[in-house]
Amino acid sequence: MIKRFVCVAQAAALLALTGVPALAQGETLGLSLRSATSARAGSDGSLPQRGFEITFTGSARAKDYTFTLKEKDSGAALGTVDAAKGDSGVFLPADYDIAAPKSYLLEVTANVDPQRAGFERPHTVSREFEAPFSCGCPSGTAGGFLYGDGETVPFAVASPQQLQHVNAHLNKKFVQMADLDLGGYANWTPLGGNDLDSFTGTYDGNGYTVIGLTCAGRDRVGLFGAIQGATVQNLGVVGANLSTPRGMAGAIAAECRDSALRRCFALGGQFVATVQTAENPQSSAGGLVSQPMNSTVEDCYAAGITLQACYAGGLAGSFSSHAGPDYSTVRRCYAIPYSVKAYGTNYAGTINGSMNYLCVIDGIGYQNITDPSLPALSYIRTVSGITNSNSSAISGIYEVTAGQQDTFSFLSPGGAASAWEWGSADITGLGTVAVPVLKVFSGHPYTLSGVNA
Repeated sequence: MIKRFVCVAQAAALLALTGVPALAQGETLGLSLRSATSARAGSDGSLPQRGFEITFTGSARAKDYTFTLKEKDSGAALGTVDAAKGDSGVFLPADYDIAAPKSYLLEVTANVDPQRAGFERPHTVSREFEAPFSCGCPSGTAGGFLYGDGETVPFAVASPQQLQHVNAHLNKKFVQMADLDLGGYANWTPLGGNDLDSFTGTYDGNGYTVIGLTCAGRDRVGLFGAIQGATVQNLGVVGANLSTPRGMAGAIAAECRDSALRRCFALGGQFVATVQTAENPQSSAGGLVSQPMNSTVEDCYAAGITLQACYAGGLAGSFSSHAGPDYSTVRRCYAIPYSVKAYGTNYAGTINGSMNYLCVIDGIGYQNITDPSLPALSYIRTVSGITNSNSSAISGIYEVTAGQQDTFSFLSPGGAASAWEWGSADITGLGTVAVPVLKVFSGHPYTLSGVNA
């Protein structure tokens, strides 16, 4: 009898020291989660905080809960949040990888009331999971988006595969989150156009660039094949190599209808549209865009690019507009092409190869003074009502001269309200010349150094 009493006392003492777990044996809280965003800004200060929305079924024993997200491989904690008793959902802020799916570990600790610490103890359950796509695509989809919904919050583009995946969501909003190298694509599939619908959404390059773009063999070649009713902004393309046997070539976009390009640039590369034939009388190539129609191009530049087509221009191959109140507009732009050549008796220009119908142009094109094949035109300011005219018919000549900064006075570089600041270009025969560059790229700029314009 005495021995049995001692055993019961020992068991009671052990229970007091350890307590029962705050979760019953086998209780999992019914966890489920999806990627989400909160109303507050994230760590980069510009986009909503990313994280995971977690739903769960509470335990009768727990006082409250602590949710912690860790990287599976490193064990590094990415975020933590508490939830009260009676809650059934919580947002866990975490700067998880948005470039590619990874495995994570979610740890949920059921906490106990301090007054019952001797009878109950905290208990933790863990669940391993892979970050789900936020775009609704099935697991395993190449380049699926891991942040945003494409509407109220733009999809985040953080890898070349995600950039190519834009073709699966051509009417959505996007924001680029890093400089992207497309060198892994031997022949890039342009975003929109050709065999696809036109891109009709919004793409914000966010001050980042795309390098290593190679695209050939399609009617419309460029980063974007065709855009319509779209906006592309704050984006740079460096060193593109474009070739089309039939149609249009442009670094940012080939065909551009009823759209807007703002604060974009193209630097270096070679763009060739096929020689003129009876079947293809109007191929065009532009440093930034091939054929903008009823579109707006603002605060953009193109430099150091070799272009050849029926209509070739340092900034655009051919500007055009429909008859009526709408027209194409170019404001605060310039171009310094390396070489611009037109096939046969067609037109080439340092800003554009041709303009049809109503256009308003406000920009500068620099004549390559080492290449007499370029037309005399190099400076256009507010020209409107142009009908079936090519750029070389418009008077006003500027040549690049060392220190000729007043040439760019219309851009107001460095001004508080201007999109521009001063940079420099190394130009053959002149040395280093001051030229404007876009402020939005200041955090990770590609300079114009080495451009043989």
